[in-house]
Amino acid sequence: MKKPLPALYYVIPAVYVLVIGFFVLMQFRARESFQENLGGALGLRGSWSKSLGGAKQIRDLTVSCNGVRLRFPGGRLLLRDPGPARSRRLRVLSYNRTGQSVELACSEGLRLSFTLAGTGTVELRPLIPAALQGLHVLSLPLDLGEERAERVRGIPLLRLSGKSGLRYVALPAGSDFDLRAGRLEVNLQAEGAPVAFELADPARDEPYVYWFSRRGPLADEARYQAGLQRFLDDAYRYWNQVIMGTPGDPAIAEDLGACLLSEAARRGDYRRYLPAVAAVVRERAASGASGPSSRIAAYVGYLQGFQAASAQQAAALIDQVTEAVRRSDPQVLDTPGLLRVIVNRGPFSLAEEVLRLADAADRDSAPLPRLLSLLENYTEAAGLLGQPFAQKASELIDATLLPAVLQAREGLFLAGAGGEQEGRVEVLDSVRAGRLFLRVAGLTSRPSLALVGRSLLLSALSLADSEGFIPARGGVLAGSFRALEGQLPPERLYGYLAEARYLPEEYSLYGQLSPGAWLYTAALPVQIKVGSGQYRFSLGFPVGGSHYFLLQGIPAMQSVMLHEILWKSDPEYSRYSDGWVYDPATQTLFGKLTQRLPEEDLVINF
Repeated sequence: MKKPLPALYYVIPAVYVLVIGFFVLMQFRARESFQENLGGALGLRGSWSKSLGGAKQIRDLTVSCNGVRLRFPGGRLLLRDPGPARSRRLRVLSYNRTGQSVELACSEGLRLSFTLAGTGTVELRPLIPAALQGLHVLSLPLDLGEERAERVRGIPLLRLSGKSGLRYVALPAGSDFDLRAGRLEVNLQAEGAPVAFELADPARDEPYVYWFSRRGPLADEARYQAGLQRFLDDAYRYWNQVIMGTPGDPAIAEDLGACLLSEAARRGDYRRYLPAVAAVVRERAASGASGPSSRIAAYVGYLQGFQAASAQQAAALIDQVTEAVRRSDPQVLDTPGLLRVIVNRGPFSLAEEVLRLADAADRDSAPLPRLLSLLENYTEAAGLLGQPFAQKASELIDATLLPAVLQAREGLFLAGAGGEQEGRVEVLDSVRAGRLFLRVAGLTSRPSLALVGRSLLLSALSLADSEGFIPARGGVLAGSFRALEGQLPPERLYGYLAEARYLPEEYSLYGQLSPGAWLYTAALPVQIKVGSGQYRFSLGFPVGGSHYFLLQGIPAMQSVMLHEILWKSDPEYSRYSDGWVYDPATQTLFGKLTQRLPEEDLVINF
């Protein structure tokens, strides 16, 4: 009988097999590093190893986009739907470099294309196969390291600053950032621009302008003027139809007539339409209706009646404002032209109290019209009191109004919901914001605000019909503007949209003279010179056109010159081509001027 072999005879072959297996396994588990650099802005680094089947398998991967790192540990990423049952955990399988692009091939057919654009921007476009089209969100791992990250309110834009400088990370509409988890949540259903990683110039750090420009350039001056001219042509035809078709329409004595005469003056038709508008005003006055308003008196006269009525209305308003300020009621800030009314017709201390009330107003819960009223008061204060209020206006836009601008295919709109959410649009608020943005741009030398302002105005113009009517309300839904109820006639918008115009306005003379001094005219005050013995007002208006003016708050004078000629006072001045009369009780100069030159001087000697 043979003896059994010692256990050592079995152990030694097993050890040999295990050692050989170990070395074979390590051969396939051994990692090899790889690195790709495209122009310094786009780079890949990581490692791969061979599977048991001999294929290369990515073990870790970091994609650097202008210094912003997307790190894929184990090559993993997430494609998900709000319903967790449909989520997919995918892997990066391989990459392929072609020219200035790198494409990552992932499991289940997903591909991620990184491209270095000509401007140095790195763009990421997810390429979704048909089998995964129902999924909504691509979740990518973001490695911030020591970077300082700031989310820009209202838009899916991340502002990064650190050793690599200032950079923007811009996602498609409806996307989000999860900074706590370090992930980019990319909305795959959004149309338009890709994910972008871009170096930003600290001297032109304008996140909103950058974001809105991703779909196309914002409105420059030439583009805005082209859209404005189309609107003015349509509106002018409509106003012509009203004054010719229904010559007794009461609207002719108000905004419609004022806008018609302003535009007619620009087009050389002023003397043609002035008698028709004046006839409606006379007819209404004869029937006992109220006299001409501030919108029309500068064309047709009746200045004494207008001044008395407006003084009475202003006195009542000043009492209301005083009481509202005492109660710290911010609703009073919504009064149109509030600060100008107070400076022109009330105690200057009340204007200071109104501005303190504006500073204390709650911006977080304020509706958009209130925010626009705050902005209007600050811009008026900037013209009267200087740069500190211009800075407040600029800060108010950045903090509350730019985040409320929505972008649609039709352009930019100010909406009740901020950023890229669906929102309700009051078109007049959007137009008003556009005009105020332009004013603040001029006060603060911020051309970026002018771009946004003109784009807001041009977006509203794009909605106008063949008569200049624009939807009063709308909604931005899925990236498109949808008109809702109501219409705005062109005369409601003309004052905000038209830049070269001859609309009657009150111009405060606080800076040149004192509180309580102001000029009312439809002409353009080209220049105002105030000396110790003489005031000179240069007024621009089309040659041959007659218009009225009112100067409030000036002392009794020795003489008045029109057309460089000493002109005698006459209570019946309105019957003639030119003339004036002075009321010492109210310190008011009433006058009429017919332009012989594009600019005429009103000279007052003391």
